[in-house]
Amino acid sequence: MGLIRKTASISTLGLISFRSKKELLRRAEKERRAAEAEVERTRRAREALDVRLAETEKRARAAELQAQQQAKQAGVARGSRRARR
Repeated sequence: MGLIRKTASISTLGLISFRSKKELLRRAEKERRAAEAEVERTRRAREALDVRLAETEKRARAAELQAQQQAKQAGVARGSRRARR
C-alpha cells in the first residue's frame, strides 16, 4: 500500500507516518464491522439460551407438579388401605 510512503517513513525514522489516513480508516472500519458481527453473534446466542432456559424451567415446573400430584395420590391410596383394615 503506498511503497513511497513506507520508504519515506523508514528513511525519516517515523517522522512521516507508516500508514496513510485512508489505510488507517479502512483498517478501523474493518475492525468495527468485525466487532459488530461478534456482538450480533453474542446477542443471537444469548437469545437462544434464554429460550432454552425458559423451556427447561417450564419442564422442571411441570415435573415438580406431577411429582407432587403423584405423592398426593400415593398418600390417599395408602390411607384408604389402612381404613380398610
